[in-house]
Amino acid sequence: MSTLIAVLQGLSLIAVIQLALGMGVAALLALLFKPLLTGCVRAAALAVKLHFAPKRAEL
Repeated sequence: MSTLIAVLQGLSLIAVIQLALGMGVAALLALLFKPLLTGCVRAAALAVKLHFAPKRAEL
């Protein structure tokens, strides 16, 4: 617990502002690219599903 207190005491106002701005930018980018990321995850899940699906006999 003392390590956490020491880290919090060592932070400057500028470092806290930079950290908050960085988190905000990361959140905005995640919101902006959410449809793309969702599509990539769905495509990967479909690829895995098709890879492990039982094979049908070809006629």
